[in-house]
Amino acid sequence: MTIKRTTIDTGALPLLLLPTMKAQARVEHARDDALITGHTAAAIAMVERQCNVSLNPAVYEVTTDELAWSSIPRGTSRASWQLPLNNVRSFVVTNGADDISADFELWQQDFGGSASAYVTAAGSSLMNTAALLTLTVGVLTPPALSPAFLSVIGRMVASMYENREANSALWVDGFAAELFSMWRPCA
Repeated sequence: MTIKRTTIDTGALPLLLLPTMKAQARVEHARDDALITGHTAAAIAMVERQCNVSLNPAVYEVTTDELAWSSIPRGTSRASWQLPLNNVRSFVVTNGADDISADFELWQQDFGGSASAYVTAAGSSLMNTAALLTLTVGVLTPPALSPAFLSVIGRMVASMYENREANSALWVDGFAAELFSMWRPCA
């Protein structure tokens, strides 16, 4: 299986979260907006890496040659494949030049969180091992973000802002370890 990121927007979600992060850090002026937006982008990137989630809007191309078959979604006997990314907003399945997306459906239990996403066969279709999946992932609005992720990001941003003039870069990493030890992502 090959996963190739074709685009990513690391600026959209931090801008949308700016009012929430300013409230969390108790900032009422606009002169530090760029700083807080940068801290928010860094916190989101850390959450993505530590929890293996897709929060920033992005597009990936995934080859289907090694996707694992699964029967988890909805407990049905329909063919389904667990995707290597979560928070999938849309997908396109192509087999050569043919778009066969209509033969499949997207299923995920916890959009905005850490649950797995699946592509399920709409009928008796099977995915060819030479097919290519184009996945559009990420959260576009703050209300779609899991409350747990929002809390962790908010605490990290507030901590970074409060300690913005400190010379100890390792302190934030230690704080992040504490936060992530509280959170156990669901399967």
